[in-house]
Amino acid sequence: MMANICSGSLIITALVVGALSAWGDESARTTAYPVFGILQVHPDLQRTEFALSADETFEAIRERRLIYTGDGKWLRAVRDAKNRLGCDVPVIVYMGGFTTNYGGATEVETAYRGAVAMIDVTTLAESINAQTTDVTVKMPADGECPIVASTADITDARDKRKYCFWLRVDDEMMKVLEVDEKTGRLRVERGFESAAAPHEAGATVFAPVYLGDRTQPTKYRSSNSWPGGRDYIRYALDPRADDAQRYKADLIIALMKTGYDGAWLDTFQPRPFNLCDPLGSKIIYFWDFRTGQRYDWDSYRTGLQEFLRGVRRKVKEAMGREPYLGANSVSGSYPRGGKLLFSAPDRPGLLDAYCFEDSYIRPTGGKRPDGKLDVTFDPIPLRRWLNVQRGERDAALSGLRALCMIGPAGYVSADINPSLENYEQLICFSWCSYLLTVTRERTTYFGLPLLITKLGDRVGFLPLPDLCYYSIGDPVDNGDTASFKLPGQDCYMRRFTNGLVVVNPSDEAASVELPDGYVEPESNTPVKQVELSAGDGLLLPRAKR
Repeated sequence: MMANICSGSLIITALVVGALSAWGDESARTTAYPVFGILQVHPDLQRTEFALSADETFEAIRERRLIYTGDGKWLRAVRDAKNRLGCDVPVIVYMGGFTTNYGGATEVETAYRGAVAMIDVTTLAESINAQTTDVTVKMPADGECPIVASTADITDARDKRKYCFWLRVDDEMMKVLEVDEKTGRLRVERGFESAAAPHEAGATVFAPVYLGDRTQPTKYRSSNSWPGGRDYIRYALDPRADDAQRYKADLIIALMKTGYDGAWLDTFQPRPFNLCDPLGSKIIYFWDFRTGQRYDWDSYRTGLQEFLRGVRRKVKEAMGREPYLGANSVSGSYPRGGKLLFSAPDRPGLLDAYCFEDSYIRPTGGKRPDGKLDVTFDPIPLRRWLNVQRGERDAALSGLRALCMIGPAGYVSADINPSLENYEQLICFSWCSYLLTVTRERTTYFGLPLLITKLGDRVGFLPLPDLCYYSIGDPVDNGDTASFKLPGQDCYMRRFTNGLVVVNPSDEAASVELPDGYVEPESNTPVKQVELSAGDGLLLPRAKR
C-alpha cells in the first residue's frame, strides 16, 4: 500500500508505515498496544496434513493477550505450548453464547431440557385432563401449524433428520408424536420429564426456539438449525433458567480441567441474533417465564447478567477459581446497554472482555457451490465506523476490556490474510482506526487472526504486521472521537508522544495538511501534506531531535 507524502514542493512515494528503524529500537518486539487473536488455519492449509513443532514456533503466542477459537487440535496445541512456555495469555474456547453448538442439542435433551428457550406459538383449542393424549391447538391466521412431530426419542447430532420435539403448557412438557398440519390436532406423550396435569382451553402453548431464518437459507454467517432446516439442530437457551446456567458451566468446567482458561461466548448481546420458531420463521425475543411475557431489551440484558453470574458461581464452586469469559458482539448494542455486560468495579462478575466485531473491515461475498467461501474485505462505511469509534473510545475511557476485532470474530477471519490484494491497506486502516480510540492505560485490545500458514518451507504463525510494533507512544490528544475530526473533512488526526495518526474512513480520497514536527520515516524529511486514499490510514514518526 502506498501513499503520497508531500514535503514542501517535493512529492515522494513511500510506504505509509515506513521503516521500523524510524521508530527507535524495536529489538524487544513488544507491540505498542495490546493485540489478541482468533486462532485460524489459512484456507490453503485447511483439509491438508501439516505439523507445528518445536516451542520456538509457538513463541508467537507471547505477543497476544488473549487467544480463542473452537476446541480442536490446534487450540489444544496452543494451550499446551502456553503452559510449557509459562505464558500468562488466557486461552479460551469458542462456544454458543446463548445457544448450543454441535452435539449440544443431544446433551441438553439428556440432562438440561429446562435450558431451552421457548416461544409462545399458539393456544389450546380445548381443555384437556391429565390423561388426554389427543390435543388440539388453535391454528394461526396464516394457516401454518407451528408444531412438528418428533422423528426420534432424542436428537441425533449426526443425522439432522432425527430430532425430538416437545411443547410446554403451563409447567408441563409434552412430547409431540403426530401432527395434523391442517387441523392442529396432535398426539402427544404426557408426563414427559414433568408431571401430567389438566389445562384449560386458551392456555398458552410454547415451543422450542432454534437458530435460523428461512428467508435467508444460504447466508454464510447464519445457522439454519430448526427441524427440517439445512443444519443440525441448535437450541437457544433461556438465560434465567438454572438448567441453562448449569449446562454452560458444566461445559466450561470440563474445558478448564484440561488446561483451558474459560470460554468465548458467541453473539452474546441484548438483542438475540438469528433466532427462529419451529418453522424457521424469524423471531427476536422469546418467553420469560419469570415475568409471564416475552423478554425485551432491558429484561434480556438483565437475564444475561444473571446468566453470567450464575455460570461463574457454578464454575468457581467446582474449580476453585474464576473462568475467563469473553464474548462477541457488542458493536451494535454498546450505547443501549451492551456496555453493562462488561465487568467493572460497580458491576463485578460479568464479562472479562467483550468484542466489537467487524470494527474496521467487513466481508463481502458468500459461499460457492462447493461450499467454500469466496470472500473479500473492504473498510466499513463511514456511519458504522463512527458508531464503532464512539463505542470503543468510550470503553477505553471507562477502563473496560474492549476487544477491537479487525473484522469477523469467527471462521470467516481466516480469509483476512496477505493473499488479499488490499491486505496492507486494510491492516493500516484498521490499526490506525484503533489508535484513535486508545488510552495510555492500554485496557483495550486490537484483534487479528492468529493464522497458521506457510512460512517458506515450513508451517507456522503469520507474524504480526510491523506497524503493531512501532513505538508511537502515549496519546497526547485525549478528547472524544469528534475532537479528532479535521475541519471540513471526513478525516481524523491524533497526536501521540512519538508520532501522528491520520485516518480517512470516507469513500473519497483526501489531501491532509499536517502540523509541524513529523517526518517521512525513511529519510527523516519533514512532511507538510499527505494524499490519503479512501479507507486508508497513516502513521508518521516525530522528527528526531
